[in-house]
Formats: sequence, structure tokens, C-alpha cells
Amino acid sequence: GEPLRAYLLREKYHKPMSKFFGAILADKFLHFLAYSGFLIFSLFYILFFFKINVSSKIFFFLLLIGILVILYITLKIIFSKKRIRTKLMVRTLYFFKFIKRRFTNIEIFNNYIDKRSKNIHYQLRSIIGDKKKLIMGIIYSIFFWILRFYMFYFLFLSFGIQVSYVLIIVVVSVSMVFGDISPLPGGVGLLEGVIFLLFSAIGIVPELALSVALLSRVIILFNSIFLGGICLLSIRLEERKTKM
Repeated sequence: GEPLRAYLLREKYHKPMSKFFGAILADKFLHFLAYSGFLIFSLFYILFFFKINVSSKIFFFLLLIGILVILYITLKIIFSKKRIRTKLMVRTLYFFKFIKRRFTNIEIFNNYIDKRSKNIHYQLRSIIGDKKKLIMGIIYSIFFWILRFYMFYFLFLSFGIQVSYVLIIVVVSVSMVFGDISPLPGGVGLLEGVIFLLFSAIGIVPELALSVALLSRVIILFNSIFLGGICLLSIRLEERKTKM
């Protein structure tokens, strides 16, 4: 979805796609940073307060170690002043015929990738390297996740059931991991399945857990597709008016 967002922004504002892509990556990083905080808290909560068997404890402990390692590597890459070397990527991609048809030799392709990677890195660093933007971005991302958790909280309330907000944070945060590793867009199916299983495991009636899991997906899709579609349509209409 990120390249598509960068493409649509390029079409709208007529600036290099790589600059928008860098800003989008910064946005994803800030969301990841905020989400990692909730996930680490959730995994510690499971390890210390959930009565689970030894094999489950080992699994969640390894998951915690994995998340900490990924977070460390990500932070090191993002805040490093050195750009990622693209030569190996260029050599690998140049084997594809459709790339060879567009770029007559590997040097031209290398210059093309190098220029775009510089734009992406510069835009990413201009946001992440600015303390004010970084702090505000993290605050907005935390607020986003708090609202996401409250969505589940109020869905349960609509069925007349009050579930601990802390438990909702734990269940949704851990479920998102499985949604992210799913090959399907947005982790559709797998994410809802894990949410259903975890809510059922903490004592929620299975039918209610399934209803909340499915309704949460409907709400998220409504925001993404319906509201996003209206915004895109309004932009297209505005562009047509300016051309006329």
C-alpha cells in the first residue's frame, strides 16, 4: 500500500515519488515505534500475569526477544547517518527482463536507484532527525493506537460486556503480530482468527469474541475504503475542475 500512496501523492502534487515514499516510511516507523511499546508491555503482562503452560511462556518469551532485536535493528538503521548500500539490490533486480528493457545498462539503472534512495533517505531523515516532528509523530501514533484499542472496548460495551482495557491492549497488540506476518492484505482472516482465539482464551463467550473480531474489521475497512474513497473522489473532481 505504501508505494500506491506515494504514487497518488505524486499525481496530486507533481513531485518526485521517492520524496513522498520517504515521508510515508517515516510515518510507518513512528507507528511501529508506538505499537512496539504496546506490544512489549503486552508480552511482559502475559509472561508475568497470565497462567499459561511452560511451552506457551517460552513462545511468548522468544517473541519478546525477537521484537526487541527487530526494534534495535530498525532504530540502528533509521538513525544511522549512512545510507543503505544499493549495489547488491541493483545487481539482483537487473536480472529481470522488464528492467533490462527500460534501462539499457546496469550503470543507468544504478544511477536511477541511487538518486531515488537519496531522496527517500533525505526525506526520512528530515522527519526522524527533527526532534519536534519525532516527538509529535510518536504522540500522534500513540493516540492512534489508544483509539484503536478503545474501538474494541466500546464494541464489547455495545454488547453489554465490560472487558478490561488492559486485556484489550494485550489481546489486540499480540494479534497484530500475526496479522503483520500474514501474506494476505491487512492480515485479513488470520488477524480476526487470532483475536477471536485470544479473547475466547481469557473467558469471553466465543460467539461474542467472533462478533467483535468481525465488526472491528468492518469498521477498519469502512474507514479505509469508504472514507478514503470519498477523499480520493473529491481530489479527482477537484483536478478535473482545475483542468477545465
